[in-house]
Amino acid sequence: MSSVLIVDDHPMIQLAVRSILEREGYEVLGAADNGIEALAKLKELTPDLVILDIRIPRLQGLEVMRRIVGSGLNTKVLVLSSLPAAVLARRCMTAGASAFLCKKSGLQDLLHGVKSVLDGYSYFPVYDESIEEEAFASRVYDDQMLESLTDQEVMVLQYLVAGCPATEIAEQMLLSTKTVSTYKCRIQAKLRIKSLMQLQDFAKRNSLI
Repeated sequence: MSSVLIVDDHPMIQLAVRSILEREGYEVLGAADNGIEALAKLKELTPDLVILDIRIPRLQGLEVMRRIVGSGLNTKVLVLSSLPAAVLARRCMTAGASAFLCKKSGLQDLLHGVKSVLDGYSYFPVYDESIEEEAFASRVYDDQMLESLTDQEVMVLQYLVAGCPATEIAEQMLLSTKTVSTYKCRIQAKLRIKSLMQLQDFAKRNSLI
Protein backbone atom coordinates (compact mmCIF):
# COMPACT_ATOMS: atom_id res chain seq x y z
CA MET A 1 0.00 0.00 0.00
CA SER A 2 1.47 3.38 -1.03
CA SER A 3 1.67 6.08 1.65
CA VAL A 4 0.89 9.78 1.29
CA LEU A 5 1.51 13.01 3.23
CA ILE A 6 -0.84 15.94 2.47
CA VAL A 7 0.53 19.48 2.78
CA ASP A 8 -2.10 22.22 2.50
CA ASP A 9 -3.13 25.04 4.83
CA HIS A 10 -6.85 24.62 4.08
CA PRO A 11 -8.48 22.00 6.37
CA MET A 12 -11.27 21.29 3.87
CA ILE A 13 -8.75 20.51 1.11
CA GLN A 14 -6.85 18.23 3.48
CA LEU A 15 -10.08 16.43 4.37
CA ALA A 16 -11.26 16.09 0.76
CA VAL A 17 -7.93 14.76 -0.51
CA ARG A 18 -7.62 12.34 2.41
CA SER A 19 -11.14 11.02 1.78
CA ILE A 20 -10.51 10.48 -1.94
CA LEU A 21 -7.20 8.70 -1.42
CA GLU A 22 -8.31 6.48 1.44
CA ARG A 23 -11.35 5.42 -0.56
CA GLU A 24 -8.96 4.23 -3.29
CA GLY A 25 -6.84 2.26 -0.84
CA TYR A 26 -3.93 4.67 -0.27
CA GLU A 27 -2.54 5.10 3.25
CA VAL A 28 -2.63 8.75 4.34
CA LEU A 29 0.04 9.04 7.04
CA GLY A 30 -0.83 12.58 8.05
CA ALA A 31 -1.16 16.20 7.01
CA ALA A 32 0.68 19.49 7.54
CA ASP A 33 -0.46 23.08 7.07
CA ASN A 34 2.93 24.79 6.75
CA GLY A 35 6.37 24.19 5.28
CA ILE A 36 8.27 23.67 8.53
CA GLU A 37 5.78 21.08 9.78
CA ALA A 38 5.80 19.39 6.39
CA LEU A 39 9.56 18.80 6.49
CA ALA A 40 9.38 17.52 10.07
CA LYS A 41 6.65 15.03 9.15
CA LEU A 42 8.52 14.03 6.00
CA LYS A 43 11.48 12.97 8.13
CA GLU A 44 9.27 11.24 10.69
CA LEU A 45 6.87 9.44 8.34
CA THR A 46 8.91 8.96 5.11
CA PRO A 47 5.88 8.78 2.77
CA ASP A 48 6.01 7.51 -0.79
CA LEU A 49 4.27 10.67 -2.03
CA VAL A 50 3.76 14.24 -0.82
CA ILE A 51 0.75 16.12 -2.19
CA LEU A 52 1.89 19.71 -1.84
CA ASP A 53 0.26 23.11 -2.17
CA ILE A 54 2.67 25.84 -3.23
CA ARG A 55 1.27 28.74 -1.26
CA ILE A 56 1.76 27.63 2.32
CA PRO A 57 3.08 29.61 5.31
CA ARG A 58 6.38 29.32 7.18
CA LEU A 59 8.40 28.11 4.16
CA GLN A 60 6.94 28.36 0.69
CA GLY A 61 6.15 25.26 -1.31
CA LEU A 62 8.89 25.46 -3.93
CA GLU A 63 11.55 25.51 -1.22
CA VAL A 64 9.83 22.64 0.60
CA MET A 65 9.86 20.72 -2.66
CA ARG A 66 13.57 21.27 -3.21
CA ARG A 67 14.30 20.02 0.29
CA ILE A 68 12.14 16.94 -0.24
CA VAL A 69 13.94 16.14 -3.49
CA GLY A 70 17.31 16.72 -1.84
CA SER A 71 16.47 14.73 1.30
CA GLY A 72 17.76 11.44 -0.07
CA LEU A 73 14.37 9.83 0.50
CA ASN A 74 12.58 8.16 -2.38
CA THR A 75 9.60 10.48 -1.91
CA LYS A 76 7.77 11.86 -4.94
CA VAL A 77 6.00 15.25 -5.03
CA LEU A 78 2.65 16.01 -6.65
CA VAL A 79 1.78 19.70 -6.61
CA LEU A 80 -1.90 20.51 -6.09
CA SER A 81 -2.30 24.26 -6.56
CA SER A 82 -5.04 26.85 -6.98
CA LEU A 83 -2.84 28.56 -9.59
CA PRO A 84 -3.07 27.58 -13.27
CA ALA A 85 -0.39 25.41 -14.79
CA ALA A 86 0.86 28.20 -17.06
CA VAL A 87 2.07 30.11 -14.01
CA LEU A 88 3.89 27.44 -12.00
CA ALA A 89 4.04 24.04 -13.70
CA ARG A 90 7.43 24.62 -15.32
CA ARG A 91 8.92 25.97 -12.08
CA CYS A 92 7.60 22.95 -10.19
CA MET A 93 9.07 20.57 -12.76
CA THR A 94 12.45 22.31 -12.47
CA ALA A 95 12.29 22.11 -8.67
CA GLY A 96 11.77 18.36 -8.88
CA ALA A 97 8.02 17.76 -8.82
CA SER A 98 6.70 14.67 -10.56
CA ALA A 99 3.26 16.13 -11.24
CA PHE A 100 1.26 19.36 -11.27
CA LEU A 101 -2.51 19.59 -10.91
CA CYS A 102 -4.82 22.56 -10.49
CA LYS A 103 -7.35 22.35 -7.67
CA LYS A 104 -10.07 23.12 -10.21
CA SER A 105 -9.39 19.78 -11.92
CA GLY A 106 -11.74 16.91 -11.26
CA LEU A 107 -11.16 14.26 -8.63
CA GLN A 108 -10.42 11.74 -11.35
CA ASP A 109 -7.48 13.87 -12.48
CA LEU A 110 -6.07 13.78 -8.97
CA LEU A 111 -6.33 10.00 -8.83
CA HIS A 112 -4.74 9.66 -12.27
CA GLY A 113 -1.93 11.95 -11.18
CA VAL A 114 -1.30 10.04 -7.96
CA LYS A 115 -1.31 6.68 -9.75
CA SER A 116 0.99 7.94 -12.51
CA VAL A 117 3.55 9.34 -10.08
CA LEU A 118 3.57 6.24 -7.88
CA ASP A 119 3.99 4.09 -11.00
CA GLY A 120 7.11 6.08 -11.87
CA TYR A 121 5.70 8.50 -14.45
CA SER A 122 5.38 12.30 -14.64
CA TYR A 123 1.97 13.94 -14.82
CA PHE A 124 1.92 17.47 -16.19
CA PRO A 125 -0.83 19.26 -18.13
CA VAL A 126 -0.97 19.42 -21.90
CA TYR A 127 -1.31 23.01 -23.07
CA ASP A 128 -4.06 24.01 -25.46
CA GLU A 129 -2.51 25.10 -28.74
CA SER A 130 -5.79 26.26 -30.31
CA ILE A 131 -5.39 29.85 -29.07
CA GLU A 132 -6.03 32.82 -31.37
CA GLU A 133 -2.84 34.51 -32.56
CA GLU A 134 -3.39 37.84 -30.78
CA ALA A 135 -4.34 36.16 -27.50
CA PHE A 136 -1.37 33.83 -27.89
CA ALA A 137 1.03 36.76 -28.36
CA SER A 138 -0.33 38.44 -25.24
CA ARG A 139 -0.06 35.19 -23.30
CA VAL A 140 3.55 34.70 -24.43
CA TYR A 141 4.46 38.26 -23.36
CA ASP A 142 2.96 37.77 -19.91
CA ASP A 143 4.62 34.37 -19.60
CA GLN A 144 7.98 35.97 -20.37
CA MET A 145 7.35 38.57 -17.67
CA LEU A 146 6.47 35.86 -15.16
CA GLU A 147 9.50 33.80 -16.15
CA SER A 148 11.71 36.78 -15.29
CA LEU A 149 10.59 36.55 -11.65
CA THR A 150 12.39 34.33 -9.18
CA ASP A 151 10.41 31.75 -7.22
CA GLN A 152 10.47 33.97 -4.12
CA GLU A 153 9.22 36.94 -6.16
CA VAL A 154 6.30 34.90 -7.50
CA MET A 155 5.30 34.02 -3.94
CA VAL A 156 5.58 37.64 -2.80
CA LEU A 157 3.53 38.72 -5.82
CA GLN A 158 0.69 36.41 -4.79
CA TYR A 159 0.61 37.87 -1.29
CA LEU A 160 0.75 41.45 -2.60
CA VAL A 161 -2.20 41.06 -4.95
CA ALA A 162 -4.14 39.37 -2.15
CA GLY A 163 -3.79 42.61 -0.19
CA CYS A 164 -1.36 41.33 2.45
CA PRO A 165 0.82 43.99 4.14
CA ALA A 166 4.59 43.62 4.11
CA THR A 167 4.65 42.61 7.79
CA GLU A 168 2.30 39.68 7.16
CA ILE A 169 4.21 38.58 4.04
CA ALA A 170 7.44 38.68 6.03
CA GLU A 171 5.92 36.54 8.76
CA GLN A 172 4.45 33.98 6.36
CA MET A 173 7.65 33.65 4.32
CA LEU A 174 10.15 33.91 7.17
CA LEU A 175 11.67 37.09 5.71
CA SER A 176 12.38 40.60 6.99
CA THR A 177 10.05 43.44 5.99
CA LYS A 178 13.03 45.11 4.29
CA THR A 179 13.54 42.02 2.11
CA VAL A 180 9.83 41.97 1.22
CA SER A 181 10.04 45.64 0.18
CA THR A 182 13.07 44.84 -1.97
CA TYR A 183 11.17 42.00 -3.65
CA LYS A 184 8.22 44.31 -4.28
CA CYS A 185 10.46 46.85 -6.04
CA ARG A 186 12.06 44.12 -8.14
CA ILE A 187 8.66 42.71 -9.12
CA GLN A 188 7.39 46.10 -10.25
CA ALA A 189 10.57 46.73 -12.23
CA LYS A 190 10.56 43.33 -13.95
CA LEU A 191 6.85 43.49 -14.81
CA ARG A 192 7.12 47.18 -15.79
CA ILE A 193 4.30 48.00 -13.40
CA LYS A 194 4.11 51.20 -11.34
CA SER A 195 0.95 50.83 -9.25
CA LEU A 196 -0.86 48.24 -7.16
CA MET A 197 -3.87 48.54 -9.49
CA GLN A 198 -1.73 47.60 -12.49
CA LEU A 199 -0.24 44.75 -10.48
CA GLN A 200 -3.73 43.45 -9.65
CA ASP A 201 -4.78 43.72 -13.31
CA PHE A 202 -1.74 41.69 -14.31
CA ALA A 203 -2.51 39.12 -11.62
CA LYS A 204 -6.15 38.78 -12.69
CA ARG A 205 -5.16 38.43 -16.35
CA ASN A 206 -2.83 35.61 -15.43
CA SER A 207 -5.16 33.90 -12.94
CA LEU A 208 -2.92 34.67 -9.98
CA ILE A 209 -6.00 35.77 -8.03
